[in-house]
Amino acid sequence: MNLPQKSKTIILVLIIIGALIITVIRVLNALQKDNAKQINSNIISSFSRSYFNTGNSESKKVLLFVDFTDFGCSSCSEGVAAICKSLNSELKVKERKNVLIMIRKRKGTDEYYSWLVKDWRKENDIVFPIMVDKDNFFEQASINKTSIAIIDKNQKVIEYKEFPMQGKEIRKILSEYLN
Repeated sequence: MNLPQKSKTIILVLIIIGALIITVIRVLNALQKDNAKQINSNIISSFSRSYFNTGNSESKKVLLFVDFTDFGCSSCSEGVAAICKSLNSELKVKERKNVLIMIRKRKGTDEYYSWLVKDWRKENDIVFPIMVDKDNFFEQASINKTSIAIIDKNQKVIEYKEFPMQGKEIRKILSEYLN
């Protein structure tokens, strides 16, 4: 099929405009995600300041956000267990107070979550404080998945990652916290 030059030019312009529209949409989505992460960071930092008000401001903190519905993914549950096990073996007993595990509360009674947390703690030899999110913190901070935040001595989020994570990513997170 032999099209006139004018038709070829119009088709080319339409293709370029389409590509530009797709690029603009992707850039706007990326900016929106960056803004959401900033909002998450501010809310997480604020919570960290109030929770870890222990006077030990020279230490980094770890907030581990756990949503048990993510544990259908074995990489998620194994990653959380690996981080807890590594932190347990690396931290001195008095440093363990710098780690908090917050469990997302979905449907279920307080008794159910009490049993669930107790069982999960025992099964995975968890020694860190655990708090069930009764105040919808996950929603306030737009946390949608099991994730980890590393907080610096100034109570700023210096690392935030969602699960699943591979061994290399877990080691990077741990080295960020432990060093």
